[in-house]
Amino acid sequence: MKTCTFLARCGQAQALSSCVALYTRYDVFSDCLTTDKAAVKDGRLTFDGAAAQRCLNRLANLACTLDLNEAASADADCLAALAGTVTNGGACYSDEECSNSSYCSSSANICPGSCQPRKAAGVSATRDAECQSGLYVYNGACHAVVALGSSCAPTAGAAGLQRCGVTAYCAANVCTTRKAAGGSCSSNEACAAPNFCVNGACGALVGLSGGCAYDGSNPPFCKWDLACDVGPSITSNGTCKSPLSAGVACWFDQQCSNGLFCNGVNFNTMTKGACATQKSAGQTCGTANPAECGKGLYCNAGACAFLKTAGTPCSSTTQCAAGLTCSTICQPTYCSDPTP
Repeated sequence: MKTCTFLARCGQAQALSSCVALYTRYDVFSDCLTTDKAAVKDGRLTFDGAAAQRCLNRLANLACTLDLNEAASADADCLAALAGTVTNGGACYSDEECSNSSYCSSSANICPGSCQPRKAAGVSATRDAECQSGLYVYNGACHAVVALGSSCAPTAGAAGLQRCGVTAYCAANVCTTRKAAGGSCSSNEACAAPNFCVNGACGALVGLSGGCAYDGSNPPFCKWDLACDVGPSITSNGTCKSPLSAGVACWFDQQCSNGLFCNGVNFNTMTKGACATQKSAGQTCGTANPAECGKGLYCNAGACAFLKTAGTPCSSTTQCAAGLTCSTICQPTYCSDPTP
């Protein structure tokens, strides 16, 4: 909710209510803190409700030029809200269960892992959380973020550009300050928050009833809780609209309101579909659209069925519940507490 407060206030969402509806559609809230609750129950984490409330209030009122995730990772109250209690060498399932100077070595194949000290620059690593503060994984090892004005060109043996600080981007192999509204751009990373690259210039996302385009190198994008309703072709211009009701013509599931999907669209003949109610367990299905069946369901032999749990035989990951992948049976994609 506080995230949506920030997004709506900073012009990235049209309204608080529609932003919350968008997050709900994609289950952002449904599993919120499930694993953390298990860790608190078992004593691997402590929870400070007062610190959590202060953290959320501060983030909701954060300056629009700042990044939510960056701010949360540096805020004392946000860090204190859930504090890891597992010491180095102790069993863990996630990084949060260790101290801020340590990480958890768990993986899908190593579960549980153990808390280990974060690594210094030059030490081999596979993900950023393994590295000390201010470092990230580059070319297989912990590496310092490049300072403003310094070279971000690939180092010897590396394929990609080096990472600049949060207020900069890599332009012509030099870390350069992100641009304010009106500055020329060719990608979103060139623009300072809360701006995006819109038709070659840094600017705001398009609001309700504003013009938009679905396709193109730098299309004018709608705010996150709106969808671009284009005309007879998906490459034509359109209008930013609120989620559509049942029966309204659509091109994509994302255009439809919660509980609906875009039924009958045909991209071969460029024919629009219409928003329709998602099916319940046991109802017939078969449009080849995974969204035809409601949340927690998939289309199985012509009928919507519940997604499979860990250890159940499967033939596709689409049959498995969230957090699981198919390898003859549904199995976890990451390490988690088996008794949450």
